[in-house]
Amino acid sequence: MRIESVFLLALMLLVPLTPLVEPAEAVSARSQPCGGSICINEVMPNPNGYDDAVWPNGEWLELHNSGTTSVDVRNWYFSNKAARTLTLDSNSIVGYDAANASTYTLAPGDFMIVARNGSSTFYVANSNDFMTLYDSSSGWIDEATWNSSSSGVSLEEDPANAYNDWIPTSNPTPGSSNSGGGSGGPTYAQSDVIIHEVMADPWPSYDNATWPGGEWVEIYNNGTTTIDLTGYWLQDLAGNMIQFDENHLVGASSDTGTMLINPQETRVISVNSSTNSGVLNNGQETLRLYLANGSIGDEVMWSSNQPGFSIEANPSGGMWQYSTYPTPNATNAVKLTDITASGDVQLSEIFPVSTMDGSSAPDGEWVEFYNAGSTSVDLNGWSIIDGMGNVTYLDPGTIVVNSSQGSTMIDAGERRLVEFTGETRLWDNHNHLVVRDASGTIVDMGLYSTNYGPNVSLIRGQQYYDPWTPSISPSPGQPEPTPTPTTGDVRITEVLPDAIGSDSASYPNGEWIEIQNMGAEEVDVAGWRFSASGRTLILHQYNMPDKSDTILQAGETTLIALNGTSQFYLKHTTPDQIFLYDGNGVAVHSAQWTHTLEGVSLINNTESHAGAGPLGTNAPSSTTTWGVEDWLNAAWMTPGQENPVWSAYSGSESIVVTEIVTSCDLPSFQPAADWIELYNEGNEDINLNRWMLGADYTSNPLMGRQFIDASMLWESTSNSTILAPMSRVVVELQYDIFGPDLDDVSSMDLMNPDGELMLSITPPASSLSTTCGSYGYNATNDEWIEFLWPTPGTPEPDANMMASIDDIKFSSIMWDGVSSISTEMEFFELTNVGTEAAMLNGWTIKRIASDGTSFESTITNLQIDASSSVKLSNDVAALELFEDGNILDMSVAMENPIYLLDSGMALQLIHPTGLVADTIVYKNGPVDTEGWNGVSLSEPVSGIDNLILYRGDGCGVMTDTNQSADWHQRWGRLGASDFCGDVQFDDATSITPLIAPEHGLMDLLNWIDGAQTSLHVHLYILQSSELMQALIDAHDRGVNVVVVLNEPEDWWNSNDKQGQEAYAYALKDAGLSVHWFGGSGDDPYLYLHAKVAVRD
Repeated sequence: MRIESVFLLALMLLVPLTPLVEPAEAVSARSQPCGGSICINEVMPNPNGYDDAVWPNGEWLELHNSGTTSVDVRNWYFSNKAARTLTLDSNSIVGYDAANASTYTLAPGDFMIVARNGSSTFYVANSNDFMTLYDSSSGWIDEATWNSSSSGVSLEEDPANAYNDWIPTSNPTPGSSNSGGGSGGPTYAQSDVIIHEVMADPWPSYDNATWPGGEWVEIYNNGTTTIDLTGYWLQDLAGNMIQFDENHLVGASSDTGTMLINPQETRVISVNSSTNSGVLNNGQETLRLYLANGSIGDEVMWSSNQPGFSIEANPSGGMWQYSTYPTPNATNAVKLTDITASGDVQLSEIFPVSTMDGSSAPDGEWVEFYNAGSTSVDLNGWSIIDGMGNVTYLDPGTIVVNSSQGSTMIDAGERRLVEFTGETRLWDNHNHLVVRDASGTIVDMGLYSTNYGPNVSLIRGQQYYDPWTPSISPSPGQPEPTPTPTTGDVRITEVLPDAIGSDSASYPNGEWIEIQNMGAEEVDVAGWRFSASGRTLILHQYNMPDKSDTILQAGETTLIALNGTSQFYLKHTTPDQIFLYDGNGVAVHSAQWTHTLEGVSLINNTESHAGAGPLGTNAPSSTTTWGVEDWLNAAWMTPGQENPVWSAYSGSESIVVTEIVTSCDLPSFQPAADWIELYNEGNEDINLNRWMLGADYTSNPLMGRQFIDASMLWESTSNSTILAPMSRVVVELQYDIFGPDLDDVSSMDLMNPDGELMLSITPPASSLSTTCGSYGYNATNDEWIEFLWPTPGTPEPDANMMASIDDIKFSSIMWDGVSSISTEMEFFELTNVGTEAAMLNGWTIKRIASDGTSFESTITNLQIDASSSVKLSNDVAALELFEDGNILDMSVAMENPIYLLDSGMALQLIHPTGLVADTIVYKNGPVDTEGWNGVSLSEPVSGIDNLILYRGDGCGVMTDTNQSADWHQRWGRLGASDFCGDVQFDDATSITPLIAPEHGLMDLLNWIDGAQTSLHVHLYILQSSELMQALIDAHDRGVNVVVVLNEPEDWWNSNDKQGQEAYAYALKDAGLSVHWFGGSGDDPYLYLHAKVAVRD
């Protein structure tokens, strides 16, 4: 083992650079004021209920257009602190309709809701998060931050200071103007009128049916005075409202007296066919009662519903619970938890789901009664009322005939069946059955909350108020079979307390517990149970999805699926401990935890698969962030399989950290922060599987236990985790906890698979807070340094081998690039005059207009070799038709393109240190710009478009006085030759000038007769038959003759046009190589005006 307090960067001595200068921001916050018309207006990071619920529930964000034009926001996106993104599209834009542009175009003054809407790849954190809005080109638009949020309270910008963290609104207002910030959220008022009972999911009627069907809400006056309900209303978080008026307040009319509610009286408000669909959510919902003055008089919340079941307040507070049965406009039924068994006759077995529903018992649905007393009881006139309020009376028509007992009698020690063959049936997956005797007195109750499938009977759970559980087999009219109590060495080996998505989903989703038979004999676990505070789960074959029985063979491992049962669940927001009891009621094993992660299972912290080593000696021992017995995340989940047991690690440990990135919000920055680069400095392969990056992350210590696997390796194309000798790999952190923020960690450990510390990474705060920069440790100088640019997976740059700030210059510029094929051919050229390559990542191009406004763009992908140049343009394809050399698209090389202003501007090249490397000012640009002296650069001639100005001679010799004189030596036009080639002759070449057309023809003909191997002739117009014949004669004696003529133009006279075509045809017909030069358009380089001949 090797312990190092720093990490190594071998072989290189790097020069530190000053960190990038960040935009000014408030000391204690990171929010930014919105600079455009589209702004983030409101955020709901902590909704009531599930964060990932489907709209109108779940997390959401609101945009507002304060401008004067409509904006199409498709493919814009939000990015959170962890670089998780949510694209604005049909899945996230509320009300999106591809056929209706107004649904995705934000009009002036309008609001738009963007909902998480069930997304599993994006989230809005409740605390210490920031949300950045980008347009479809990844341009920064707006950013909001917050430290905390309360359940059901939205956030908005602090009107006192846009740089502050966002503050609570008075009331969520999705899709409308904000209600204003306040420290306490919504405004509440004391009210005697309260919400008393709610029917959010009626059955069999539709949600919007006419009263007495449909959704309804019962209110109650618990005061001592009569209250006028005029002006009152109900409203949910989505803004749906139900007014207290004669259309909704049952019994109300134009008579004002009907709007009153007397002391101790109930009234019902119904949807009553007033909407196309219902108002109340069946799932997560918050409902508020508003008083006439706009204050909130009452607020209730629920998380689920069953069709036909009403809900009411939970005596313990919190989410509302199911009523025993609906009682609209009447006293609520006694709560199930207040019912106690009285008398000798009790429910003993329920058969709720039959493959022959409606048939007579025992084939159809039935319930069984048992008389535990010593005398017979007449059941005639008794009744069963279920959770939907359906009443079944016990009489000769419902009580199954029993020849040994009277028609409605149940003898002592005997059983009777009640069958359901009429319209009233037993609900399959959830029901309450309340038994009343002939006088109406409640004598017993039973409830079940899970559909275990057809032809499964249920018996009472361990506790009276527990949901009923499956029996071994249905036994209508007979004693219920009970499992033989067993014991054995069965242990809990793995738990999933926080499943991906809904914890209450049915297997293979949802929560589960894994158990294993550690003994040498088989064990029947039927009747065993899990127990926790207020929760119990009886084990049976119906919650063992991988088995058809309850017998565990020696060494066998199996899963117990919770399947969404309400009688037992695993906590994941607070600490939890569960116990496994055997058939004798003895606790044989337990598991406990303080923290969880979504989709991550937990195992005993002393197991080798949890990184504790083969002896378990490296298990975490901290009691400040977790208990010493707390279960922890493993290297990977093994549901239904025995947890791996690893021998001591014996592989190479020659590994160092060579580069880190801890802070960057740019989507274009890849790989996304946080990441760490590892280097194998040894001569053996290292398998990184089960190596761990650890940190004391107090917010959730499990996030500080990140086991390396193939999914974390950047650009990995396989499942391999092998790091070859002298190779690098980038490990992307699963949770971005490494950085400068208060909730981040400032140090991280690298541990081998046995949990032994290999090295620690402890950079200074300045390194952690550098945005989009990478850092490493220089062991030679004992200091942390910022690299010139990130080099994920490749060797770090050596500053001594790179060009300096004085080596990069502007060398040419064309600010007015227009042609028939493009209006965006403008460009500027950068030249590296040094002797080393120049990497310009992190440099900045800044444009300053005549009015002083500026725009900056950081270079992200640009390298210029020594003595080389690159032109940066917004239309590379068009520019390449006219210009040679290296041409690069600005959007590829920079964060955002820079557009050159025709009227004039200043253009600066700025080093990452903030020093100005070079400046050019042209036309009416500001001449007082840093890096420039004197008057601005002006056009040498007027009226010529596509003008290119060169620095120096345009061929590499450049002066640098920061004045316009540096650019006065040379200018050119788009497409023209730069004539920068070798212009010296070192052979016997001779040049003979001739003056035409009156003189020189005979000299030219004689000169052509002397051609021996090759002859090239370029002419604007050929007007001599003697010249034509001389060219043909040269061809006939073996000379390679090439002739280039200007293509006849429309404006030539007919003689010139016909003559040009005739001469060209004759030359071509004689076998010469003849070419037309020209084309349509106004470009000067489409015309050949040369009169040049070159031979041999």
